[in-house]
Amino acid sequence: SAWRNFPELKHGPITICFTPDEEVGKGTLNINKKRLPEICYTMDGSEMGELEFECFDAWKATITFTGLSVHPGYAKNLLINAVHIASRFLSEIPEQESPENTEDREGFYYVTGFKGEVEEAKAGLIIRDYVEENNEERMNFLKKLKELYEIRYPGLKIDIQFEHQYRNMLQFIENDKIVVDLAEKAIAMSGLDVKFHSIRGGTDGSRLSEMGIPTPNIFSGGSLFHSRKEHIPTKALQKASEVLLHLAELWTSA
Repeated sequence: SAWRNFPELKHGPITICFTPDEEVGKGTLNINKKRLPEICYTMDGSEMGELEFECFDAWKATITFTGLSVHPGYAKNLLINAVHIASRFLSEIPEQESPENTEDREGFYYVTGFKGEVEEAKAGLIIRDYVEENNEERMNFLKKLKELYEIRYPGLKIDIQFEHQYRNMLQFIENDKIVVDLAEKAIAMSGLDVKFHSIRGGTDGSRLSEMGIPTPNIFSGGSLFHSRKEHIPTKALQKASEVLLHLAELWTSA
């Protein structure tokens, strides 16, 4: 509305895209790349002044344990209890590499779900790190653990399916830093201190950057994400809007 009401505000063509499935990693699933500009920004950061262009490299693992049900009264050397074995398997994951024990640039394993019966149990995990090689080491650890458990429990079958959810967007943006430089300048023009921050999570900007559209993340001012007290102060929204107005004008002379 600011651009409509104040024609003196300079800007080029503007495209606004809403991605309601961002929190489940599917925000860009149905995006038509041809309808997007060559440069994008997401507005999904937290503290005022934050500018982000690095995020986790992200993997998902689904582990299926297949056992054998036998009458418990006659089960010796026959029963393969998938629930018990899966529980032991998951307990082998290093406790120090869990979300509750990591911070800053430390990666982790995160068991997101577990259910099962005697003959089949399933566990869901996510694996996160800024460095792809570190995630590869974690996945190799799970593969070796699978081999060990199948030897330890004859007849047990373990299947692990890995899915690459998104990549660290830094590798796609670092050679096209004008998108970051102009955003930094726009934040400063709004009277805020610029805070560079690496996202301990993901963003639709990661997917878009991998698609060839550099997409840093600018603050929106939200707090207490993923909780019942999640909120955005009015002042933060006002400042985020001010940043966008400056940014649009800066791009007209870039």
